[in-house]
Amino acid sequence: MRGKKFLLYIISLLLVINFAACKTENKKQSEEKKTEKSFDIKAAENIINGYMNYLIKEDYENAARFYSKEIVKDAPNIKNQPLKIKGFNIQEINEIGKSGLFKVKVARMNTKEAYASLEEYTIKVIKEDTDYKINDVNVIVDKESFVKNNKLRIRSKNNVDTNLLIDPSGIPSYAFSKDDKTKTNKMIVPKEKYGPMIFSYGGYTMAISTHSKDAFAGIVKIDESMAVQGGGKSGGSQEEGAGGGGAAGGGAEGGAPSGVLKEKPVGKEFTQLDLLKNSKIEYMVFSSDEKFVLIQYTKEGEGKCIRLYNSEGGDIIPYEFDKKFPIGKVDVVFSSFDKEILNFEVIPKSASDKSVGEYIGRWQMDLKEFKVKKM
Repeated sequence: MRGKKFLLYIISLLLVINFAACKTENKKQSEEKKTEKSFDIKAAENIINGYMNYLIKEDYENAARFYSKEIVKDAPNIKNQPLKIKGFNIQEINEIGKSGLFKVKVARMNTKEAYASLEEYTIKVIKEDTDYKINDVNVIVDKESFVKNNKLRIRSKNNVDTNLLIDPSGIPSYAFSKDDKTKTNKMIVPKEKYGPMIFSYGGYTMAISTHSKDAFAGIVKIDESMAVQGGGKSGGSQEEGAGGGGAAGGGAEGGAPSGVLKEKPVGKEFTQLDLLKNSKIEYMVFSSDEKFVLIQYTKEGEGKCIRLYNSEGGDIIPYEFDKKFPIGKVDVVFSSFDKEILNFEVIPKSASDKSVGEYIGRWQMDLKEFKVKKM
């Protein structure tokens, strides 16, 4: 009887030990599985947003902090870059094992001449120790636009041929300033030179500008299927290059010599944004959802300020930055777009001016209600 009890005891003890061992093994496997799944794609996305915003600010030193050990040693020392990134939109996010692959559309412009490009960045983010780092960056040019013979031309991807986007005859000759609430003073649109321009992230619209003493801006809708419908294409080639901040006016304003069929533009619709008196447009940028387009400009005798417009229709939003802030004593400067948020900064012209203290700093605008708050 005792032997039977002892045997039962031994069997019970073995079962308990076996159960504990299985539980420990299952826990170990669960922890290993959890470690394998520990890549946080949202944290990786935050790395992309931080990295791109530093590039917009031209803070290449801080941008380099996001690189992995493998590629940081190859980061160039950038002193002066005429091609500026002004906006971006994350188009696609894929989690692949212990890494994230992001496709980002990037809008870039030249500050020295009329040139814009839309580029697709493919960025790989890995987990390096406990930090998320960028381990690979590839870029292809989706579209680019530039001036040639007083006309804006557009090239898609690696095509040798270019298409006419718009010539001076496609730009309105007269326009109202958004400052003219009565719409009684229709002014001559300056066509002496093309100014800054920028693509939307989808590549189907582009904001363009012209200038002399005043500055004019509008949005061109693009339909590249129009290129095969029009005869007499000039067969733009690489000889045209991407250069020239050339004149927007002059010549026959889009006319063609006798006997030559006029080239059909791929710009199918023009929406006027604004005519800014005694001002210079520094750059333009679309919001990430492309619902808005922002103009950063400098007005003679005053300073830097911004204006925001609905990209569909070109109406200015019901908030006048130049009236809400003491322009002349401060500059209002664009920072970035977030989802339904505009970030901007108010900077004093004189550090010793204490009268503008309440305005100085970082601000946000809600793009639904157009209300601003200081951060």
